[in-house]
Amino acid sequence: MRGAKRAILVVAMLLALLAIAAVDSLLALETMYEDKIVPGVRVGNLALGGMTVEEAEEAIKAAYTPFPAPPIKLHAGDLTWEVYPNSLGVHVLAEKMAKKAFAYGHTGPWTQKLRERITAYREGFSVPVEYDFDDGAAEYFLSHVAAQVDSYARPPQVSIKGTKVVVEPGKPGFTMDIDATRKKLYEAFRAHDPEVDAVMIRQDPFKADLDVSQKSAEKLLKADLVLTAPEYVTETARSNVLIIPREELAKMIDWGVRRDGDKVVWIASLDRGSIAAKVNSIADKLKSAPVDARLDFDEAQRKVVVLTPSIPGREVDVKATVDKVLASIDKGVFKVPVVFRMIKPTVDEHDIPKMGIKEVVGEATTSFKGSRPGRIQNIIVSANRFKGLVIPPGGVFSFNEHIGPIDKEHGFVESFIIKGNRTAVGIGGGVCQVSTTIFQAAFWAGLPILERHAHGYIVLWYGKPGLDATIFTPSVDLKFKNNTGHFLLIKPIVDTRKGTITVKLYGTNPGWKVKIVERKVEDVQPPPPPIYKENPKLPPGTIKQVEWPIKGEKVTVVREVYLNGKVISHDEFVSVYVPWPAMYEYGPGTTIPHHGE
Repeated sequence: MRGAKRAILVVAMLLALLAIAAVDSLLALETMYEDKIVPGVRVGNLALGGMTVEEAEEAIKAAYTPFPAPPIKLHAGDLTWEVYPNSLGVHVLAEKMAKKAFAYGHTGPWTQKLRERITAYREGFSVPVEYDFDDGAAEYFLSHVAAQVDSYARPPQVSIKGTKVVVEPGKPGFTMDIDATRKKLYEAFRAHDPEVDAVMIRQDPFKADLDVSQKSAEKLLKADLVLTAPEYVTETARSNVLIIPREELAKMIDWGVRRDGDKVVWIASLDRGSIAAKVNSIADKLKSAPVDARLDFDEAQRKVVVLTPSIPGREVDVKATVDKVLASIDKGVFKVPVVFRMIKPTVDEHDIPKMGIKEVVGEATTSFKGSRPGRIQNIIVSANRFKGLVIPPGGVFSFNEHIGPIDKEHGFVESFIIKGNRTAVGIGGGVCQVSTTIFQAAFWAGLPILERHAHGYIVLWYGKPGLDATIFTPSVDLKFKNNTGHFLLIKPIVDTRKGTITVKLYGTNPGWKVKIVERKVEDVQPPPPPIYKENPKLPPGTIKQVEWPIKGEKVTVVREVYLNGKVISHDEFVSVYVPWPAMYEYGPGTTIPHHGE
């Protein structure tokens, strides 16, 4: 018994000594690794024993940057990319792992600390590797991949090549779902999967009824478009004024879009502006100006009679023609008549009852007695140009507008005309007899005279100086305005027996009274010495006078027009006439009086 007790006592003493030794060892380790990671602690193959937390964090960063993992193969369409950890922004949580490594053997009761330190020393302790992803880096990488693999849906198409309508069905597209693909790569990385298929989203093209669209275009291109005008005739064609080939029509097609249930339908139509431009291109050659009626006043019956009827004009109605073209083609008709708009003549014989032509409102007579036959013929031709001419209310009469060309082709002959500072033989002498007489009729009618020019010298045919009117086409004109409120008919009457021309203006008398309130003559100059000129055709010793001397002067005629005793118009007409010498022609060898001076 005594021996057994002794043995127990020895064991107890040994255990006590061991406990004291362990405590001493723990106290020694606690002092040595107070702020350091205990030996045997590691991250993967990286030993961290003896390092501070900060040293361990840096060591972990250095060991796991870049992150040691194989790339993942990413498949997208027919392409493959190797996705390395840095492309996903993989980075270790070094600070977190360093703190976990330090905590092992440093936390809990002393028995736990002792146990953990003994375990680390004998077996070692590994802190699990922790990491995270950088979404921004992953999305940046995947956006570049998406740019190479994304294919957007191609919509259905209808086009025209030449005159053929071509249809192409749509084709689906595929775009990468970057967010879903990123998450799928994260999962593969964690699971160590070597390959991943990108998440692709299918994009279907919208539905379209291409058959209807095709037919709508083909309908417009069945034939050439032909525009016709009934009275249009050329050497090669009758009626066909414009042909637009199908090739050109194809270029004028516009496409409109409408919905038909869940489908889109393109409807072809011809562009109105393009058709209108074509119609405009022929408008001028199809236009015809209206022709005013020429009228006369039968004084015996006191009524207006028609000398020549009016003829309506016409012009192309572009809008109506385009409307007709589009409507006709829609019905399959490609030969379309041009639509015209009638232009009513200003002087239409159908309006005679409303014209107010019933009495003389102005009249003048001048004499051409003694004129040569050529001058008389020119007066007759000129007067006929104005026979039956009607001026509408507010209209302006222009002598040059109606006299037309003054040449032999239009009936005029040679006679004496004023040319420069003398008379000469030329075409149209005598025309100014008519312009002067018309001017005087308008003058006494009280009409506003818009343009009037005096002759260069006094012409005895025209009566008292100051009321003549010369013309010279096209620059020197005679113009007056019809402000009577009614139509005004011009009636020239040539009496070759009496040698007079009378111009009567018929209309409605406005009740005006016309007076010359002043005739002033100034700057009177005597004629210059006579001029002698040899004429080889005259017999020797013969002298023939061809011009008579005329004094020069400035004449001012003042006209006033009255209505109910009040002056409504005050007009001055100033004429400056140069003096005119007598002129003689003589035969060869004739003695000239005073030597021509």
